[in-house]
Parts: sequence; C-alpha cells; structure tokens
Amino acid sequence: MKWLAVALLLLGVLRHLGIDLVPIEQQADTWNAVGALAMTALLIVLGSGKGPVVGAVVGWWVYEEGLVWLCSELQVIDWRPVAEGEQQCSARFGSHAVHISFVALGFVLSRVTRNDARQ
Repeated sequence: MKWLAVALLLLGVLRHLGIDLVPIEQQADTWNAVGALAMTALLIVLGSGKGPVVGAVVGWWVYEEGLVWLCSELQVIDWRPVAEGEQQCSARFGSHAVHISFVALGFVLSRVTRNDARQ
C-alpha cells in the first residue's frame, strides 16, 4: 500500500510542479488530465471492496473522470476551437456528452435501486 501512496503523491507533484514543462496553451488541459488520473486512482483505491452499490457509484465517477481525461488529452494532441459556452467534449464529439453521462447515471441508479430492493 505504501507504493500506492508514493505513486499518488508523485502524481500530485507532477500535476503541480510539472505543469511548467508543458507549453502554456496546453497547461489547463494537461492539469485537467493529470487531475483526472489522480482522482480515478483515489476512487478505485477508496472504493475497492465496498460492495456493489459503492462499486456502481465509483464506476460512474471513474467514467466521468475518464471523459475529462479523454477530452483534455484529445485537445492537447489535436487542438480544436471551442465556441464560447460550448463544452469541450461536446465540441469534439458533435453531441452533448451529458447525454452519455445521463445514460451511465441511469445505469448506476438502476443498480442502486435494484440492490436496495434485495435488502
């Protein structure tokens, strides 16, 4: 478990101190991407083995952080303009990413309520 704590700490150091190594126009997206990786690692570690309901919620959050990471990395690799008021992922994929999130959230809610009915 100590190696995991060290890895998470290094990820935090990379996020805060390594940001200066990235070109200024890519810093915000890089910050978001590294933060999403750190959040995902924390979610997995803290949510592991806590039961199916917590697992479903952790799964949804991991999905959300994965979306943040994906959209941020795509913007760094292949920059595209994003109109004022438009979401970065929505601009990239041509539809509102929130629709996909609602489907994932619906799955989690169905899992939670189904599990609740069994108890």
